[in-house]
Amino acid sequence: MQRSLEQRMAIKFCVKLEKSTAETIPMLKKAFGVDCLSDRQIFRWHKAFAERRMSTSTNDEFVALH
Repeated sequence: MQRSLEQRMAIKFCVKLEKSTAETIPMLKKAFGVDCLSDRQIFRWHKAFAERRMSTSTNDEFVALH
């Protein structure tokens, strides 16, 4: 759980730096290795943060609906 929170925070940071999903995925894979979220999960979080969703919590309605 803590590891995925770290990754969501890293994704949010990449979005703030205006990194694309294509740039973010390899960085996360290098940083987190086998514990990395799937490409699909990274894409979803990246999109959510890019659309101004600021929370990193998995309890949010967005995650439950997708």
